[in-house]
Amino acid sequence: MNAFRGSFAIIHYMKTHSFLQVAGILALSGMSLHAASVTNIVVTASRVARPIEVIPASATVVDAAALSASGAMTVEGVFRNFPGIDLQGSGLPGQPVRLNLRGLTSGYQSQRVLVLMDGRRLNDSYQGNVEFGLLPVYGLDRVEIVRGPASALYGSNAEGGVIQLFSRHATPGNPYGLLAAAFGDFDTQEYRLEQGAASGRLDYGVSLAHQVTGGYLKNEDGARQDWSAVSGDGNLGVNLGSGSTLRLYTGAYDGFGTDASSEREAHRNYQSAEYRWSDLRGAAPDLVARAYRNGDKEEYDWFYPGKGRYDMQSLGSEVQLSLWANAWNRLTGGGEWRQDSVDIHEVADRIDESTDNAAGFVQDEIEAGDWRFTAGVRYDYAADYHGFWSPRLGALYRVNDDCELFASVNQSHQAPSLSDRYVNVEYMGFEFVGNPNLDPETVTAYEVGFRARPEEAVSVQFSAYYQNMKDSFDFLLAPDGKFRNYNATRSIIYGSEAEARWTMSRGFSSYATISYTEGTYDRFSMPEVEGNRIAYLAPWKASAGLEYRTAAGSMHGLHVRYTDARYADAQNEVKMDDAAVVDWRSRVALREKLFLTLRVQNLLDRDYAELPGVEQPGRWTMVGFEIPM
Repeated sequence: MNAFRGSFAIIHYMKTHSFLQVAGILALSGMSLHAASVTNIVVTASRVARPIEVIPASATVVDAAALSASGAMTVEGVFRNFPGIDLQGSGLPGQPVRLNLRGLTSGYQSQRVLVLMDGRRLNDSYQGNVEFGLLPVYGLDRVEIVRGPASALYGSNAEGGVIQLFSRHATPGNPYGLLAAAFGDFDTQEYRLEQGAASGRLDYGVSLAHQVTGGYLKNEDGARQDWSAVSGDGNLGVNLGSGSTLRLYTGAYDGFGTDASSEREAHRNYQSAEYRWSDLRGAAPDLVARAYRNGDKEEYDWFYPGKGRYDMQSLGSEVQLSLWANAWNRLTGGGEWRQDSVDIHEVADRIDESTDNAAGFVQDEIEAGDWRFTAGVRYDYAADYHGFWSPRLGALYRVNDDCELFASVNQSHQAPSLSDRYVNVEYMGFEFVGNPNLDPETVTAYEVGFRARPEEAVSVQFSAYYQNMKDSFDFLLAPDGKFRNYNATRSIIYGSEAEARWTMSRGFSSYATISYTEGTYDRFSMPEVEGNRIAYLAPWKASAGLEYRTAAGSMHGLHVRYTDARYADAQNEVKMDDAAVVDWRSRVALREKLFLTLRVQNLLDRDYAELPGVEQPGRWTMVGFEIPM
C-alpha cells in the first residue's frame, strides 16, 4: 500500500485508462552468480523441498550471501537483475514500487504476484498489494522465485508467479551476527543488527533495522518525499524431538514521512506459528501446520482536504501432508482458510467488510525413469464469488545428468479484492463504485523450456510461454452515470527468457541474460485500444554482470541492465524511452571482522524514467561498514 489510496488509487487508474494495466516483463539474471550463491533446492514450486532439476517450472533460488551482495536496502532491490521480474521504482525506503512477473500487473504494485514470508501471505487485505519498499532485506536466509501461474498450489494472486522470502535460522554450532551501517546521497541512512544462535533444543534469530531518507523527489510546495522507519523481526525454534519442530515468528514495522499526496504513517505487525514433522529416514510423511495474523494500519493526512485511515487484518491457517505412496509416487495435499477484513475511513465513505476463503489442494508427482510428471488441482471457495478450480499439469524429461526439458500448462486466478468489490469514491464530479458481483479473473498459461549444465562451471536456461488472461476488472461508465467495476478486459501475452552463468577461475563469475515479451489488449473497455501494446510493457530486457570475490570475503561487482521503451498508457500515446543503467557494488575486507561497503546505483548518472513523469534518481552512492559478530 502507498500514498495512492482510495481516491488517489482511482484517479491513477483512470489516468492510465485501465484498472488492470498489465505491464512489461522479464529481466533475466542472477543477483550474484558465484557458485556459493545459488542452491539447487526449491520449496515454493511444489510446497516440498525438491531439487530444481526435477521441477517442471522456471525457478530461481538465491541465498543469504547473494542477498547481502545485492546491496539492497529493501526487498525489491534484490530483484533488479532476477529472471522474469520487471521493476519500476527508485529503490529508496518508503517509495512505491511496481513489480510484475511475465507481464502480468495491474499497474499498481503487485496484485498478480503472490508474496510469501515463511509461508505467510504478505498481500494486503484491501487491494492485494505488497509494498516492497516497506520490507527491509535484513534477516533473510534466501529468496525463491517461481515464474508462471501457481494457483494450483497457492490460490489467488499467483497468476504471474510466487515470490517467497525465508527468515534466517541459527543451527547448533553456527551462530551468526552482524552490525552494519551505511550513509549516502539524499540524506539516506541505514542501521541494522542481526543476531542468531542455537543451544540444545532451542534456536533464535533477531533482526533490527532503522532506515531514513530525505528522498530525491520534491513536491510542488518544496517538501521532500522523505521516509523514516524502524522495524524488527524475530523467530524462536524448538526441537520437540522425533522429527518435530515448532517455530514462532513475530515482527513489527513503523514508518512515517511525506509522499506525493499526503503525510503518511504505516504501522504493521504479524505473528505466526509453524509446526513441522518429518521422519529423517524419509519413510514417513511430512506434515506442516501453520497459523498466522497480519495487522496493517495506514493513516494519511491528504494535501487536499480530508484524512484517510485504513485498518486491515488477515487471519490464516493451513495444513499440508506430503508422503511417498511408493518409491516413484509422491502425494501432497492440504487445506487452507483465510479471512481478510478492513475498516476504512475514506474522505467520502467508510468500508467495513470482510471475506473468508477456504481451499483444498492435491498434487501428485510421478517418477518414471527419466520422466517426471506433475498433476495438481486446487479448489477455492468464498461466499463473495463462490468456487474456483485451478488445475495444472507438468512434465520433465532428463536428457542426461546435465540437461532437462520441461513443459507445463496452468490455470490461475485472482479473486476480486475488497477494494474491487466495495470501493465508493467521488472525484471531480465522477463516482467510482465497486462491484460485489465480480468474478475472478483467470490466466491460462503454457510454457516450455530447458536447463543445461554443459560444464561444471556453466549453466544455461531457456523458457518460452504463452498466456491468455480473461475477465480482468475495469471501471466502465454505467447507464446511471457512475463508473462501475466489471469483468471487461482480455489480454494476450507471450515471450521468452534466456540466461547463461559462468563461474570462472581466480574468483571471477559472470552472467548474461535477454528476454522478449509481447502483450496486447485483445478486448478492452474502449474498442479503439484493442490491439495496442499493454501499458508499461517493455518488449526487450537484458542484463549482464561481472563479479570478483576473494577468499578474505571481499567482493566487487559491475552490473548493467537494459530496458526497452514502453508506453505508459493503454492508448500507446505516452512513451517512456529505453535506458541502460550501470551499477557498482564493493565489499572490502579491512581486517578479519571489518568490511567497508560501497554501492553506486546509476554509476553513469543516466536520466531516465520508469514511471510516467517521475524521473529515477541520478547517481546514488552509499558508503558503510559491516562487522560480523
